Formats: sequence, C-alpha cells, structure tokens
Amino acid sequence: IYTASTGMYQFIDFNIHPAVFLGLHLLVTDPATSPRKNFGKMIFGAGYGAGVFAIYGLLFSLGDPTFYDKLLCVPLLNLTVRALDRASIALNAWFSRRNGVIGGKLRPLQALSNWTPRQANFGFMGIWVVFFGFMLGTGYLGGKHLGSDPAFWEKACEAGQGKACRVLARTLDVQCQHNSAHDCFTLGTLLSDGAKLPRDPIGAARSFGRACDIGSADACSRLANLVKTDGDGVLAEPCSRGDGASCFMLGSLLMETGQWPQAEEKFRRATELTPNDPRAWGRLGWAMWQQNNPAEAKATLEKAIGLGPQVAELHNNLGLVLWGTGDRPAAEEEFRAALQIQPDVAEWRLNLGRALASQGQIAEARAQMEESLRLKPGYAEARVDYARVLTDLNRPADAEKQAKLAVEADPRSGAGHEMLGALLYGKGDLSGARQELSTAVQLQPDNWRAQVEVGIVLARQGDRAGAVQHLTAAAQGPDPDARASAERALRALTGK
Repeated sequence: IYTASTGMYQFIDFNIHPAVFLGLHLLVTDPATSPRKNFGKMIFGAGYGAGVFAIYGLLFSLGDPTFYDKLLCVPLLNLTVRALDRASIALNAWFSRRNGVIGGKLRPLQALSNWTPRQANFGFMGIWVVFFGFMLGTGYLGGKHLGSDPAFWEKACEAGQGKACRVLARTLDVQCQHNSAHDCFTLGTLLSDGAKLPRDPIGAARSFGRACDIGSADACSRLANLVKTDGDGVLAEPCSRGDGASCFMLGSLLMETGQWPQAEEKFRRATELTPNDPRAWGRLGWAMWQQNNPAEAKATLEKAIGLGPQVAELHNNLGLVLWGTGDRPAAEEEFRAALQIQPDVAEWRLNLGRALASQGQIAEARAQMEESLRLKPGYAEARVDYARVLTDLNRPADAEKQAKLAVEADPRSGAGHEMLGALLYGKGDLSGARQELSTAVQLQPDNWRAQVEVGIVLARQGDRAGAVQHLTAAAQGPDPDARASAERALRALTGK
C-alpha cells in the first residue's frame, strides 16, 4: 500500500525483511508472549507489523540504527496480551448474541470446529506453509526490490523526493564503508553540493577522503578543493573531537603538500584514536622517513605490516626505506610482497626492477621494467631506468630510443635529458650531448652527475671556462660520487 501510494519503498533493501517475518511468527505462536484467542492473535500480529513499520521510519528520520525497529515494539505489545484476550471474549459474545456464530464458532470456521486438536494443528501448519511459500516465491519475503539499487534512489532524489535523498545518502554510506570508491565519491558530492540535502562539508570531506584513500584521483582533487573553500576545519574539527579517520585524511593532505612535521603529528594522533589501523601507522612511518628518521620509520612500518599484512602500500614503503638504508635484498623482498598483493602498479614494478639491477640481476630487472612500461606506457621515469639497464646489456641503440621516448613523454624530465645526453656522448655526438645535458642541468640544478657530464663535454669542445664552472659546482655538491668524479676531471683539466 505504501509503495503503491508513494512510489517509494519503506524498507530500503527488502520488501519484508526475513527477520521481521520470523519475529512476527515467533511472537504470534509463542503462548507465553501472545494472546490465546485467534482474534487477539490477529490484532497482536497486525500491531507488530505496524509497529515495525512506524518505528523503522522514525529511527531512519532520526539517523539512528534501524535494526532496533524489530525489538522496540515488543515490550509494549506484550502489555496488551490480556486486554486482547478480553476483547476477543467480548467480541465472541457480541457475535453470539447476534446469531453470527453457531456453537460459539464463526460460520467460516464451522468445518474446523469438529476437528481434533491434532487435525487442526496440521491444518494450520498447511495454511502457514502455503502462505510462506507464496511470500517467498513472489519475492515479498527477503526479496530485494528496485530500491536496493542506489540508482533508484538517485533518480528519485533528482525528481525532488526528499526521503529519497536521505535514503540515497544512507545507501551510499553503506557501500562506501565497503570500500566502493565510486559510492564514496558520489556521497561526498551529494553532501558538498547542498542542492538536495543540507550541506555537510565535514561529511563530504570524510567521504572524499575515503574515496581518495581507496584510489580515486578525482576524490583527492575534490577533497583538496573542499579544504581550500571551507578551510581545513572540515577535517581539523572532527579530528579534534576524536575522529581518527579525519586525522588520517588531514595528515594525508599535509603529506601531499610536503608539510611533513604537521603530517606526522596528525598521523600520530590517528594512531592514538585508531590504534589498530595499519594505514595510519604506515603513513606515520612514511612521514618519519621523509624527516630522516630511518630507524623509527622502519620500526613503525613493520608494526603497520603486523596489523595489516595485506595492505600492499605498506610493503612498498618499507621496501623504499630499506632501499634508502642500503639493505637491497630486504628491499627486494618487500617490493615482491607488495606486488604479490597488488601486481598492477607500475611504480612498484620499477622499484623492484631497480632493486634487482642494483644487485646485478639485470635480466630480471629488465623484465620488471618492461612490465612497468606495459602497465604505464607514458611512465618517463621507468623508461630512463630501462635505458640504463639496456646500456648495461650493451644495447646502446635501444637505450637511446628509450631515453628519447622518456623525453617525449615528459619534456621536463631532467633524468631523461641526462640519460639521453650521456648516450649521445657515448657515440661521439658532442653537440647533441651538450644540448641534452645542459637542459638536464637547467631543469634540475642539483643533478650533480649531469653537472659533471656537461663539464666533461664542454672540456672536450674546448670551452674550458664553462667546463670549470660546472665541474666546480659538482665538486662542491653533496653527492660523494659526483664530487669525486668532478675533482678528477678538474685535476685533468687544470693540472691542479
């Protein structure tokens, strides 16, 4: 009746929830909690159904959990049992006085009056089985209706149905909690726009943040824009109230902008509020690593992996920390663990390829870099490393091709220009090498290796002043390998 009159569904997922049907059946058939007279049982059951219907709507409108709807009306109904029995007796007497019954039995049930209790029991059980089968077969019991699809409520919401928008938000929130990035993003949009529901920037930030964490780049952008327009209070306020998820998202935003001390503070707070969240511990460890705290970063990431061994990002980040501390075999092991869980991440394939190449496993390193480029053909950084591997395999022509592709993919890749310049120098093209290496230095002045290489090329071309300038800069730089190479080149050039 409700659906036919409103075009909506009262219960979001089911026509009649199995738990409601079971509760109604047990209440009506339990002699300890239900009326003894048939008329009373009928009113009792109708009261239970109406009570569940009304309480569900009330709880939903208040934003409270709706599963209490099956319980809250039971104590009140139990108080009516004696009154319903008395009403049944009075009604039966009223019918008797008006000759509406024969022998105290209603005319429709006259045939049953001569049955034994055993026969009546089987008769009522048969009626119940037929009724249950009909309800189950037609989908009225436990069957999902059109409203179980968020698209139904989205369409109804667009049509201006106020309840539909609230139901849509609730449905999207459930799907979001089950790690659906699309539904998290849609919910964030619904809450941030304020067109169909009262605007809730804090709820929108939470939804966008979860979608971003799952992997939605659009959600990350929307979250950043929301923080710009509404201020970081959309995350800072719930974080200060003890919402660990908001602390985590705020820390992630600070991480994206390079504010590592502030990010570490928020991640640390997130671990205090949600101590079993491996992502929070993982981000805390990564923030420590970015602030040159390798020992604590390693310990924190290991703790994160202990809490969430199936979170691939944790293994990759621990691998990077181990790589940075010089433990190449252990780094390789973590990179492999990350890829075993999530094999289609191009960046992680490149990390494994680098770890293998650093240990002299050139053939397998080449395979990993080729897979990285298959996953992400425009990945300039991977093409540069692939060119280095091909150089180690004595395939300079193929290496040069990859370096050119890297520069085409990202013209501002200093590493790409440096690699191409080094390869051109190797085949005697001094002019081409000078151009590429000079571009590399312009794009990345702290590329000390490129400073050395362009200095050597300039020296070969007779530009002694320019060579001294670049070699001196590298000799004064922080890179020990580049510094040693620059000093040797300066001695050969100046005799000092």
